[in-house]
Amino acid sequence: MGSRVTELPDDGPASPAGDPPAQPTPVSGSGTILLEAPMERFERLRVQIMQKRQQQAIEDMEKELAGEEPAFRATIPELAPAQSRKRHVSPSAEESTSKRPLERPRPPPEFSGKDIADLDTFDAACRAYFEATEVTKASHMIRVAATYLTGNLRMAWSRKRPDQSSIT
Repeated sequence: MGSRVTELPDDGPASPAGDPPAQPTPVSGSGTILLEAPMERFERLRVQIMQKRQQQAIEDMEKELAGEEPAFRATIPELAPAQSRKRHVSPSAEESTSKRPLERPRPPPEFSGKDIADLDTFDAACRAYFEATEVTKASHMIRVAATYLTGNLRMAWSRKRPDQSSIT
């Protein structure tokens, strides 16, 4: 990165697009005015910023080693723990949520057969349960519903002959 000594140019003609031409930037030196081309200035500023960031990282690492809380935690890729690196999202992540089984539906209440209102409640709960669990076969519905019977109804069901399809 060398600077060249030139004189400041007069205001020359503008570029065809109407933008002024890139002007060298004056830089104070040892008693002389040095002019820096835009690319040289860009490179000089980039190097200064990198040095400043590197110095800040060094200070933060020293604070961390001394047990102090650094202003910013230095990130050193070669020393980063493996568990801190996140995996990329699977392309099928959205699909997997749709394939997950639904939460288990609430089972119907136990049925003791004490009155018609109890029967209506049990019937509605069983229908909703079977719809949620996608049970469609009548014999399966009967066997599942029978597990929620209590008292005398349960005793009557247990005395049923295995070849009977319903309570008589």
